Order: sequence, then C-alpha cells, then structure tokens
Amino acid sequence: MGLVETARTQANDFPSLEAPATFETPFPADVWERLGKSGLLGVSVPHAFSGGGNPASSLFQAGEALVDGGCTLGVALSWLVHNLTARYVLADHGGEALREELLQAVATGVSTLALAVSEPEMHGSPKKLSATAVKTDGGIEISGQKVYITNGPIADWFAVVAVEREEDGGRKTFGAYLVAKDTPGLTVKSMDAGALYPAPHAQLFLEKCFVPSRYRLPVEGDAFTHLVKPFGTFERVLILGPTLGAMKRLLSGLVEHLATKPRQSEDVAEKLGQLVLLCDEVEVLGMEAARVVEEEAGRLSPLPSCMAAWAACRSFVERYMALIDQSGYGADLKLSGELHDMDKLCRLAESAQRSGFIRLGRNLIGQGA
Repeated sequence: MGLVETARTQANDFPSLEAPATFETPFPADVWERLGKSGLLGVSVPHAFSGGGNPASSLFQAGEALVDGGCTLGVALSWLVHNLTARYVLADHGGEALREELLQAVATGVSTLALAVSEPEMHGSPKKLSATAVKTDGGIEISGQKVYITNGPIADWFAVVAVEREEDGGRKTFGAYLVAKDTPGLTVKSMDAGALYPAPHAQLFLEKCFVPSRYRLPVEGDAFTHLVKPFGTFERVLILGPTLGAMKRLLSGLVEHLATKPRQSEDVAEKLGQLVLLCDEVEVLGMEAARVVEEEAGRLSPLPSCMAAWAACRSFVERYMALIDQSGYGADLKLSGELHDMDKLCRLAESAQRSGFIRLGRNLIGQGA
C-alpha cells in the first residue's frame, strides 16, 4: 500500500476523533501509536533510521489524505510537526552521533521531539529572543522561557534554541540544544493555543538546565538562520496539505447536503464551482511550493506559490461560510471547529507573509537591514 493510501486508510478508522475536541481533550495516544506502526511518523526520515525516505511533496500529499480521510486538522498539525522535527531538525542537523542515538525512535513514534523557539513578546523577531545558553564544565546551562510549543506536552526531547553570545550592537548568535524532558530545572506546562485541538501545546520554563556538550546540535552557522527559518518555511508550505484535505472534506459534506435538496439556482452552482477551483489552486500551488522548498533551495523561493495558495485558502473559508448560510447547511459543531481551525492557520500564514512583504518592500526602496 502506498503512502497516501496508508494515510487515508488510517484516518478512516480513528474512533477517538469522532467527538469535537476542546483544550481539555487529551491527545489520542491510540492514534499516535497507529500512526507510528504504519510508518507515518517518519515519512521523510532516511531508510537507514526506519523512515520512509520520502520527499517534502509526500508530506503534503499524506497530510491531505489524513484530513480528507477523517483526521482533524489538530492531529494533522501534530503529525506534521513531528515529521518536520524528525527530518529537518534531527536528521539534517543532529550529526552522526545524535542520529544514531535518537532518530530511529523518533521516526517510529517511540519518542517525540519538539522544537522550542518562540518566547513571550517575541512577535517573530529573533532580536527579542532571550533564553541563554552558557558554557559550563562539561556542557551548557540553559535558562529562559518558551511558549506555544507544538507537541510539547507529549515530547520526550526538546530542541531548544537559545542565545550563545550577544555582540556589541545587540547582534545575537543562536545555538540549538536537545534537552530531555526529565532534565532538572525544566518545567513543562500545557497551554491553550486557542484552536487546532487536540494538538497539544506547551510552555517551557528552564532554570539552569544542564545539557551535556554532545547534545548541542552541530548546525553549520547560526541556528536561527540555518535551522529555525528553513523549518518555518517547510511548516508554512507543508501544512497546506492538511488544509487542502479539510477543504475537500468540507466541500464533500456541502455537496452531499445540496444533492438532497431541490434543484439549486445558478448562483449556488456557480459558487460551488468556485470552491472546487480554489481546491485545485491550493493543490497545484502547494505541490509546487513543496517541490521548490526541497529541490530548488538556494535558487528559487517557494514563497510566491505558497503565498498564493494561502490566499486561496482564505478565499475558500470566506466563500464557504457565505454559501452554507445561503444554502441552509447548518451549524454543526465539527463543521464550525474545522472552519475555525482553517481560519487560524490562514491568520498564522498571513502574519508570516506580512513580514515577508515588509522585507521585500524595504529592500526595493533601499531601506533593508
């Protein structure tokens, strides 16, 4: 069975996802176990570490199949972030020793790694990151606070990004360190992200957490530039797959509803056709962005197709909400939750895109940093 078929088959039989989730809903351990056994938690990890060895476009397609097949956007987010940390943090930047020690367990779902970057009041600016990594005998002591860490409550390891040194003028250099969940001085607390349930999020409190030197990720160059920023691009591109799956599932439900009603007006039929076209746009643009982000790194940017895809997602949400009101489709709780989650993802993408637009504009007029 191929990857996409496996994802759809698994999603069709997740009984613990039937009821609408809230912040208090525990993360479904049975779902995670089945995803691991089916090979879906190491999609892009090299074969040598029990992974699938698949390209980024496969994560896009598998994510689409998971959600279209019945998985929630929240669980799909946890699934995707787990795959991204396995491949683009540990496999790409872990070095030989850490890969040998940890990667197979992560790729099979036995262990979970979460990326800890964001801090209170950071607002996307690395200049405002304040968690510090101080060298000490035999290792490093990390102190600071991290927030909105996807998969934090279920993680066994955290890839914590912290300031290694600060130069005159405020320029900071960052490193990345693997911190075990049972490290003395580390406190993990669940937090409400406001959407995408039951994806678990956490805040970390680190107080002189000692990390042995061997758990410093050997990132070539500054960790924020060479690990965090590329990771964010992969995440923004590949979450389009699960979002497309949600669009297709929502569209299917609306079509089934309309098919039981009297003949629809040309206006309703036209609006339905527009939703189909928006799904096609996201599929074409998202797959191109996934191809570019992996195959054309350093030569082409995935941002034009990625930004256009997210604009199509936003248009879908707005047009879908208007059409269900017009057609009397109803206010189902799961339907409302899915639309809320899609709106949340669109807002996150738009926020990131706004920063990109500002940088492009300033560079054009010679006011870039």
